[in-house]
Amino acid sequence: MNLIYFTHYNLEDKNYYGVKEKIFSQYNAFNKHIKTGLIYFDNYNMIFLNEKEEKKLIAIFKNKLKKRTQMYNFLYNVIKENNIKNLYIRYPYTDFYFINFLKKIKSKKIFLEIPTYPFHNEDKRLKARITYLIETFYIGKLKKYIDYIVTFSDHDEIFGIPTIKIENGIDLNKIELRKPVKHENINLLGVAKVSKWHGYDRVIKGLYEYYNNNPSEKVYFHVVGEGEELNNLKELSNKLKLENYIIFHGFKKGKELNELFNIADIGIGSLGNHRKGIYKESALKNREYCAKGLPFILSSIDNDFPENFKYVYYISQEETPLNINKIKNFYNKIKNENYIKEMRKYAENNLSWEIKLNKIITRIKGD
Repeated sequence: MNLIYFTHYNLEDKNYYGVKEKIFSQYNAFNKHIKTGLIYFDNYNMIFLNEKEEKKLIAIFKNKLKKRTQMYNFLYNVIKENNIKNLYIRYPYTDFYFINFLKKIKSKKIFLEIPTYPFHNEDKRLKARITYLIETFYIGKLKKYIDYIVTFSDHDEIFGIPTIKIENGIDLNKIELRKPVKHENINLLGVAKVSKWHGYDRVIKGLYEYYNNNPSEKVYFHVVGEGEELNNLKELSNKLKLENYIIFHGFKKGKELNELFNIADIGIGSLGNHRKGIYKESALKNREYCAKGLPFILSSIDNDFPENFKYVYYISQEETPLNINKIKNFYNKIKNENYIKEMRKYAENNLSWEIKLNKIITRIKGD
């Protein structure tokens, strides 16, 4: 092996289903070009998946207080025993234990992926604030040990470390093309671990304005997923008396999720990234919509989908309700085109993880 990919996430937690899909897709893409091992968590078990996809249990953690120390010790031992030269880390958070681990492997080439940057606006809870204070103390030390930060932002440098700018990718082999089912009316579909910055409240308020004008055509909003914002959306839906037009499906995957995609007409991307100070995005969901052949709506700019890409509709990065009539006009312009196959072809040519990770693969192979 020449590369270890490490994440501290519990990938069996259904709240991280999307993260799990991304990480395994990245691992598979790396492994096609470089012998790669993946270290991740399955509940309290630390798992090592080698380049032959053989799983090995390397640790069981029962004591949470000692977990971070032990976690980095086991990770260090795997690197040492397998003479690993390169490490790809999905950002955990910076504290004494992480810095101490990096010191021990400073001779290795280290790529640190930061999925969202800036990230300190994401969570305002007390635990997150404490984490932020700890990070503030240690984060300046990262530049001593990290070679590159992999970012989905436009920053040339983060924490004094040069960046490798990439966009999110997808594993097309895992994404089934839509098979549309004939239906009346228009179905909007949002699939997410629902948070405030998804901006689904803008859709609900838009539907409220739409139905206040007694429209002749029904428009429905299907929300798939769970998350911290879900109850607020349900309360808003009830308050505005839209229960008949907004359907909350909960967490879905596999066949059940595909069936919802088959009745959908338009996907809803993130419409509230501006709430956390982010005006450019690279969301996996956008790429999945494209690969499945579902036109979709965004607010923040995604470089993989320029404004002349006619199957994406951009709205303003502000708090205004979604204008449903404009969305209907957008859909009516494209609905008779062969957009499903066109979007899939675009995804195949531009959105795979192998294409996106090539900048990193090239640097590793150049060693």
